[in-house]
Amino acid sequence: MLDDLIKERLNKKKKLEDAGYNVYPSKIERKNLISELLENFSDLAKSKKKVAIAGRVMGFRKHGAISFADLKDESAQIQVLLKKDNFSAKGGSASGGKDYILLRENIDIGDFLEVSGKLFLTKAKEKTLEAKTARIITKSI
Repeated sequence: MLDDLIKERLNKKKKLEDAGYNVYPSKIERKNLISELLENFSDLAKSKKKVAIAGRVMGFRKHGAISFADLKDESAQIQVLLKKDNFSAKGGSASGGKDYILLRENIDIGDFLEVSGKLFLTKAKEKTLEAKTARIITKSI
């Protein structure tokens, strides 16, 4: 069973690499800790300032043309919205919807992501980062 999981994750890693993604980049562009976003949420959401975080995927839910990831760094956890319509994956050769589908089909709990975008409050009052760009920065095997 563990061998099957490892085999599946290695297959996902290969799919990403075959599409031109570096799943273990040497640099990331994190500008914010998640705790900073949560502490200054109102101001950052109103200003629509672009923020950039990195963290480990703790949960992942697919809902048609959107997906939600729970991303956690050393300071806190936040929900990230990945939307097919306004998304691009950094470091890949595809764009828009193709990036979204490739990324969402190959993300696993335990992977590390770099995400940039703007903050907003969902209808359920959940503090959320809407991703404009995202990339896997460490593929968990």
